[in-house]
Amino acid sequence: MNNKQLMQHAVATHKETTASAQRGLQAVEQMKEIQSSTQAALREQGEQMRRIETDMDKMGEDLSYSERILRFMRMCCCFSFFCACCTEPNRAEKDRKWRGPSGSQPPSSYSAPQQQGPPKKLTSAQRKQQAAAQAAAGAAAYPGVHTDGLAGLGLDEEAGVIQSETKQQDKYLDEISKGLDQLKMGAQRMNEEIRGQEQQADRIGQDAVVLHDKLRSVNREGFKRI
Repeated sequence: MNNKQLMQHAVATHKETTASAQRGLQAVEQMKEIQSSTQAALREQGEQMRRIETDMDKMGEDLSYSERILRFMRMCCCFSFFCACCTEPNRAEKDRKWRGPSGSQPPSSYSAPQQQGPPKKLTSAQRKQQAAAQAAAGAAAYPGVHTDGLAGLGLDEEAGVIQSETKQQDKYLDEISKGLDQLKMGAQRMNEEIRGQEQQADRIGQDAVVLHDKLRSVNREGFKRI
């Protein structure tokens, strides 16, 4: 195999490497899209759980008010409608302590992880400046393949192809690295959201037990009044 054939083989290998890097970048972009849709679903699930917590909090307040009304009715029946100690409970009074001293915290105790807004749009001049800076940084970080002396052997065309393919590979690898960093940060945000939702699920379960007991208590008191 002569020098020409060796260089042609190197060019073919370089092109295959470039194609592999491009496929790797496409896979990273697909993973970013999947992660984005998963994050959106998690956020919606978290919002739904927070709405459930809010509804259960309102239900607890209503049941606590019902308990006060039933106590008021019992006092009125035992004493007199005009007894000074029989003060009708004020509906505006919010009984936030329906969970009890050892109960779970109200929904406001958990806030969803702050979501980053869309990146600020750059002007055309800013994009060109950013691209030039990235190109300069890439050139400084990777000088390319040394092909000095190949032109004298009549292999300048193959050497140019190798240089071009190498630059393209470097660009793909840089984009893959940035994409992986974004996936890592996205995974951390998803982990935070999942931990928060686990806490929400625990609180909802605790609140459900308390509300069930309160509802049974109100029903018993209500039947006593019939």
